Amino acid sequence: MKTGDCELETVELKVKVEGLNRRRRRLISLNALHMGSARHRDVYFHVPDGKLKIREFIGEERYELIFYEERHVSGLRRKRMFTMDLGGYRGLMDTLQRILERVIVVDKRRDLYLYRETIIGLDEVDGLGGFVELKRMAPADEEIGAAIREFRRVMRDLGIEGYSPVYDPYSSLLMKRRSEHGAGAEK
Repeated sequence: MKTGDCELETVELKVKVEGLNRRRRRLISLNALHMGSARHRDVYFHVPDGKLKIREFIGEERYELIFYEERHVSGLRRKRMFTMDLGGYRGLMDTLQRILERVIVVDKRRDLYLYRETIIGLDEVDGLGGFVELKRMAPADEEIGAAIREFRRVMRDLGIEGYSPVYDPYSSLLMKRRSEHGAGAEK
């Protein structure tokens, strides 16, 4: 999803699933709008606070700078992010790799759908497997109940209502997995 140069705030809920094709077929049967497919390579850099990454859109020669901070609210991840579309300019990636420590690389394939008021990402993450990620624009904290109710409806409609939420971003999950298997953080 191209966001351009902007600042936005979202709430998200992610679950690990087997059988992304089954979820895809279900979304089609629900008449969800397919918003597109993409392959991303996210290169994360060490920064004192938040997360900083450059997203490469594989096969498109396009890059995006993304910085975000997150917190958990009522079981959801609330993210405030800034994105900058870099177009085909790879120079910033090269510069950041010279001046900042590269932490990890996350490769994923993502299909995006819009169902009801929720953006649904079907993500296949190298080294981690399949995930369904639900995302909406963030309401005020006192109105978070509406987002929770909407996510519950969507999860029920997708047949994933019994799945446990995954709170960590893919980068953290991969770093944990690599440390458990004795490999270094970098790919």
